[in-house]
Amino acid sequence: TTSGNITDDIIMRYLDKHIHKDQ
Repeated sequence: TTSGNITDDIIMRYLDKHIHKDQ
């Protein structure tokens, strides 16, 4: 996998966690 793909996955997981905590 490309580093960009890994970074995107981390961002998505990070945002997803915060979104779930916010809601």
